[in-house]
Formats: sequence, C-alpha cells, structure tokens
Amino acid sequence: MRKISLIAILVILLLSTAKSQNTKNDILFAGIPHSFTIQKIETGDSVRFLVKKSGLYQNVKITGISLDTIFFSGGSVRINELQEIQSFRYQNSGIYYPGSGQIDVPPPSIYTTPATIERYKDKLANLMGFKGTFFPQRVINHDRNQRIKRILYLEYRPTVEFSYLTEKQNVQYTIMDQPEIHSGRILKISQDTLFFDGFTSRFRNFCTLKKMVNLPPLNNRHKAGTIRSDLDYGKADSASWRIFIPPDSIYANQRNYSLYRKSLIHSLKREAFAIAYNPLKYKNSFKINLAKLLHVELALSYERVIDSVYSLETEVGYIVGFKNADGYYTINYPIYNYSGCFIQTIMKYYYNGNGAYFAPVLLYKYLWCTGMRTGFPFSSANGDLQDQFRNDYGISIRMGKAKRYGQFIVDYYAGLGVKLVSIHVNDYGKYLEHDEGRMTWYHTDHSPKVSEQSLIHPIVNLGVKIGAGF
Repeated sequence: MRKISLIAILVILLLSTAKSQNTKNDILFAGIPHSFTIQKIETGDSVRFLVKKSGLYQNVKITGISLDTIFFSGGSVRINELQEIQSFRYQNSGIYYPGSGQIDVPPPSIYTTPATIERYKDKLANLMGFKGTFFPQRVINHDRNQRIKRILYLEYRPTVEFSYLTEKQNVQYTIMDQPEIHSGRILKISQDTLFFDGFTSRFRNFCTLKKMVNLPPLNNRHKAGTIRSDLDYGKADSASWRIFIPPDSIYANQRNYSLYRKSLIHSLKREAFAIAYNPLKYKNSFKINLAKLLHVELALSYERVIDSVYSLETEVGYIVGFKNADGYYTINYPIYNYSGCFIQTIMKYYYNGNGAYFAPVLLYKYLWCTGMRTGFPFSSANGDLQDQFRNDYGISIRMGKAKRYGQFIVDYYAGLGVKLVSIHVNDYGKYLEHDEGRMTWYHTDHSPKVSEQSLIHPIVNLGVKIGAGF
C-alpha cells in the first residue's frame, strides 16, 4: 500500500508539473482599431518596437512572454513602456499604438489546445468591439497574385491638387534636426510609417520629402482637382498639406482598393471644385444686375463677406422713365413711365459650400412720373391725366447660386415677397374716349384732385448679376 501511495503522489506531481509548463503565458493579443483586426504576438516572433522617449526603434526576436513583459536576447520590456510595437509574423501586419488600441494578456487556461486559443480570440474580438470580424493578415492581389502596394494620398491645399506615395517609390528626404539629405526606396508603408532599408520613420518626422522624378514642382500652377505624379512636401509648410491614410481593409483585394481610390478621388475633386468656384474666396465683390437693364434700371451692388457662410450685399440703382411710354394701352400700369431710385439690402447665407444661398431682402424704392395717362391706381375706363409720387417698402426671400471663375463672378437668383406701395396722386381729369386725346378737367382752373393711395403688391424676382471679386 505504501508503494502504491508513493506512485500516486509521483504521478500527481508529474501532472501538475506538465500542467504548469503547459500554462506558460507566451501569447499577447493586440487590438488594432484602424484595421479592425486582432493580432497575436507570441514567443518566436520577430517584432519591431519603439520605447517611449528613446526615439530608437529596435528589431528583436521574442524569446519569452510573461504576463505583459516581453523578453528578448539582451533584455526585456513591458508593454506600457512602448510607444508602438509591430509583429512581422504576417505580411502587412498593423502597428499597435498604446492608447489607441488594446493589449490583452490571456489567462493560463486558454493554452489547453489551439482551439481554445482561437475561441478566446473570437470572444476577445467581441469584447474589443470588432464583433469577430477579421481581415486577412496576408493581403493578396488575387488578380495578379501579388501584394497590393500600400499608398498615402496627399492634398496640397493652396492649389487644391493631389499627390501620393506608394511602396517601391524612390524619394529624397530629410529628418527633423538632421540637415543631411537622404535618398532611398520605400520598402513598405504601414499607416503613417515609411520603411526604408535600415531606416523607419513616421510621416510627421520628415522635414522634406520629394519624389525623384523629372517633373515641375507642385507649386506650379495647375488645374485644381488634378492628380499630380510629383511631390515636394515640406514640414515648414505642413499646414498647406492634408494627409489621407487609407484603412487596412482596402488592401484585402483589388476591388476594395479600386473602390476606395475612386471614392476618395471623387470626393476630393468635388471638394476641389467647390473650393475652386467658391464665390466667397474674395472678401469683396462689385456686380451689375443684367436683368434690371430690361427695365431700363442701372443697378450696381457691393457684397462684403462676413465669415465663411455669411455675406451682406447692398444694391443701389437708378430707373430711367419715359413720359410718353404707353403705360395705359398695354396693361394699364406705367411700366416704363416711372423715374426713380432704389436701395436694397441682401443678407446671404451660403448653406452648402458650392455657392447656393438663401437671402432675406429689404427694399426701399422712390418713384415719380408727371403728365402721364394711366388708369392706375384707379379703375378708370379710359385713363386719367396724373402726376404720381410713390414710396415702396418691400421684403422678399431669395434663393440663388453664385459661381466664381477666377475673379469673375456670376450670380443667379429668384425670389418672392410683398411690398407696401404708398402713392401721392395729382389727378387732373379723365379721358373721354379710349383712343382719343379729348378729356374732361376736374377743375376749371386745371388744378389737380389730390389723393393718397396705399396698396399691397407682390414682389417677383428673377435675374442674374455679373461682377468681379477682389
């Protein structure tokens, strides 16, 4: 019995020892938010990491992992001491940046079988918010059976032009605090990090970056919205540049890559078009109203931009009247008989970035005419001989769209509103026949009959202005 007991104790010790060896914690999981992936970092992996404040990248092979500590030949490092870490187990693996992703230290119980590790990984994906969706770590162009080149898109804001960087391109560059000019081929792009032979840097650390091609510099004048092959990036002018980093998911296949590229370029060109033709580029503009010339009105306006979406426009004009215009025989309204002047204030709100605007309009107009035959504002069958002096006070709403072509501006508009018409009338007499000049005077001394009339009239606006910004 004693011998059997000793054998049983020995078996238990061996099993516990095997279990403790099997529960060695040699895996870390890194959640990469920008690509919605979870990557394994385990013993035997070759990794590249950057320790906080050191500024130096190290390429090492992991010899062991214990909880959140990574061991390698010559030292060890804890995860919270790293600024970034990347495993080279998979082609195009993402980079984990502490603070933006998550590192998980699995419990020893997951190491029972490979299946338990995968189940834990799926469960972890849901906890990290990735809902179990993984993009392949090895990205293949199935059409050509080779990896799709990774790319960065860059927009040069002053001329609204676009360029790009891809893997395998030759560039010249300088790094912060290093005046020497270097040249080399981009071996790999991962998010905003460029890999060269023996050197790696994030994009923000470059002072200058230029493609090695025989093309004119980017600041030459070109059509807005075009894609340029050349590139001349300068850190000192970084505010003029906008960088677009495509998500890792677009490299899953050629279709995803092409759709993203087309979508990005289309949206950028639309934005470039809006900027190129934005009428608010110039703070001031003068315009002439072409539609009012049909009414023999000379109308000039001045528009002042208040901020990115608001402007205030003031329009003044003079109306040329004709005493013998046929104001009675046409529509019984003196269209061309009145002389006068007007002023209107237009408060514009540009609501969609492409020049379309909404505007309330305030109007004041002073008109006069003398010795005119008209039935307005009375219901005279054959018309009266009148002098009129009137004041119009109006309010209306306009919808319009302005476009800029260089400094030249075109402004289309339409609107509706109402106005109060206050008329002082000197009425001398009425005509006896529709088409004759005989009339009856109201007073024997030919003095007028004086009256005041107040009417409500509609306002209908439809017109176009042209001018220039400065």
